[in-house]
Amino acid sequence: MARCVITGAASFIGSYLTRELARRGHEVIALVRPESRNAAAVEGIPGVRIIRAGMADTEIWKPAVGAADRFFH
Repeated sequence: MARCVITGAASFIGSYLTRELARRGHEVIALVRPESRNAAAVEGIPGVRIIRAGMADTEIWKPAVGAADRFFH
């Protein structure tokens, strides 16, 4: 399966995509803004790794993106 990175993973569409890709067996890296109040939408999903970082925090999320097979933004 693919390693997928999703920005805005705690948003309405992002959380649905996160759950669906994980359900299909993909490894999901969910990028969630540190100030997001919706992070619970993707917490505790098997196969999902959450990275709390904004898009400007490149040193935090860049290693995950470099290893991704697919990127959803």
